[in-house]
Amino acid sequence: SAGTDGPQVGGWQDARLAWVSDHPVPTGRGPDTRGAARRIDNRILSGGWASPMISQNTAIMYYYRPGGDIYAFDAARLIREEGERPDNLRLNLIRADDIVHAFDATSGKTLWRRVYAEAGVNWSGFNKSGPMISPAIKDGVVYAMGTLGNIYAVDLADGRTRWISDIGPRAEIMRNIRTGLESSGQLFTSRSDFACNVVVAGNVVVINDKINSRSGGKYRYEEGNGLTGLCAVTGRRLWRLPQVMNATGSHGTAVVWRDGANERILAFGNDKMYCIEPVSGEILWETDGVQGGNDALAVSGNIVVAHTACDQRKLAAWRLGNSGAEKLWELDGYGSFINGMTIHDGRVYANAREPDRVLVCVDLLSGTRLPVDGNGDDARSEVLNQGCIAAFGPWIITATSRGLRFYPAEPERMHEFEEVSYPLSAGYIGSLYPAIADGRVFIRTPDRLVCFDFRNEN
Repeated sequence: SAGTDGPQVGGWQDARLAWVSDHPVPTGRGPDTRGAARRIDNRILSGGWASPMISQNTAIMYYYRPGGDIYAFDAARLIREEGERPDNLRLNLIRADDIVHAFDATSGKTLWRRVYAEAGVNWSGFNKSGPMISPAIKDGVVYAMGTLGNIYAVDLADGRTRWISDIGPRAEIMRNIRTGLESSGQLFTSRSDFACNVVVAGNVVVINDKINSRSGGKYRYEEGNGLTGLCAVTGRRLWRLPQVMNATGSHGTAVVWRDGANERILAFGNDKMYCIEPVSGEILWETDGVQGGNDALAVSGNIVVAHTACDQRKLAAWRLGNSGAEKLWELDGYGSFINGMTIHDGRVYANAREPDRVLVCVDLLSGTRLPVDGNGDDARSEVLNQGCIAAFGPWIITATSRGLRFYPAEPERMHEFEEVSYPLSAGYIGSLYPAIADGRVFIRTPDRLVCFDFRNEN
């Protein structure tokens, strides 16, 4: 953010709570129902781990809600024979509603709420499941992926459904799994699945179709993971690349690289990085030595930063070109980097798990580590494994188990960070990313979407 659209106040203590959404938003990681019917007892249900997205002064949330009337375990008997309240046992519903919800980014009031009743499956059988699929917005259309692998294209202005498609073989597997769960009276269980976001490039919707669904106690791999492209206008499936975003790099999202007037897709798999033409799905080139992970690619101009394919998961950078990628540097001295990084003002900010969970600052072009205090040390981050990290004007924002940290985006001052205690909605291990737009930060809390305004009040 820059200029009048960027932050204009001195820090969190000067920011204003602009609004709290007028409608509840489910929490991220919630209770699970492993093995038996569970009662809600005033707990907040999970709705998946998506982050908010902002476009045209509209805040978009995707989440799911247990729906229908088919219960797992003995919940139906408890309602029928023992008079228990259905509302207190809705955690055990097998089906789910997929929901795309639009809020006015100025007031927090609901603009529209599109509910796809019983179009999904309830992921509450195991609270490390997810899904964590954040939607994409392009040219006035919201593209969201549901809990069964449906893709919804929804008009940003009025919530009208433009088309519904799906990710192909994986969606068929999920539908079959749901049918089996309804017959056996079980809830859907998985582990960190659909761990990706929707992206749009060249008028093509691109999604990693990873599923590690577990049914009957076993993970199912009937169809290999892959990257799928769909026409953004019609929803027609255009191509599928099974070697990209496969098992070695399955937790992750492709990113868009703008090569002059062209948009390309960068993705990973088999310890390689691939450059893909989005309309045809043609792999233009590939390079070895890149390991995938959640949020594991960051692009600035023609430079991409990623993790190396080794046990240490080192931080490294490559220069992108029409025919391939040239490695620029590799950072030594750290045992492992956590998922999540950002590039801001010619510097890379990334979270290192070893030693001692630190926020590392590196010059983008040279790979030189920039010490952040007078002793030449890094800044302590205490960041969780999912590695939420984002740039916001003069700050780098990370998340801890207690809330947010605002680091000055100046290496020599990063030890002067501001600690903010605020309830954040979390996924498995890590907090969910905030959205940043026009000098405002939009945060998903355990039960609402909230907006903090960092602009001058006048």
